[in-house]
Amino acid sequence: MARFGLGTPRVLEFESREGPSRWMVSSHLPGTPAHDPDVARTHPGLVESLAEAARTIHASQVGGVVIREGLAENLERARKRVAAGLVRRSWQGSRYEGTDPARALAEVELRVERAGPLPEVVTHGDFCLPNVLFTGDLGWGLVDLGQAGVSDPHRDLASMVGSLLSHLNPHFGQADADRFLDAYGRDRVDPGLLSLHFGVDDFFWPVPRG
Repeated sequence: MARFGLGTPRVLEFESREGPSRWMVSSHLPGTPAHDPDVARTHPGLVESLAEAARTIHASQVGGVVIREGLAENLERARKRVAAGLVRRSWQGSRYEGTDPARALAEVELRVERAGPLPEVVTHGDFCLPNVLFTGDLGWGLVDLGQAGVSDPHRDLASMVGSLLSHLNPHFGQADADRFLDAYGRDRVDPGLLSLHFGVDDFFWPVPRG
């Protein structure tokens, strides 16, 4: 992301060994997370700025980005969570309680197969309100980039819409989600693909959507 000129923390130090690193130290990135009620209250154009951030990320050149974080990779993580029983436990007390995770996963896998090849852009991977920081002049930066890579742009759009509709962010709502998609460009949004990403996201955390 830094290579594309986007505001991100700098990696200062990390554990070097075979396999994934276990820890990392990064520089400080100034700003306040977009889910902070004060940010929305003092910046009426916050939602439009979030859409601008998404468009800027997605306009970055894919060439040279070797990390893939598409639906196939997310589905593989979902399979592991289902096999470990994590999904059934996380769905307890939610609107999904009583649903068979294995059957739900099979249905989503069929939808992904039917969708066929998807557009590919650079994506944040977890583009939700807490992971976009804003400064006083509505400049923005990005944190929590562990799942950044090449994917379908609807992955980021679904993450942000889900965040705007989440019970964890009660000062946002459906009107803000609609404004976000309008500002991003409805001609770039496929409702079917957006729904498909919602379906995959549900295996990681239930997000109430009205």
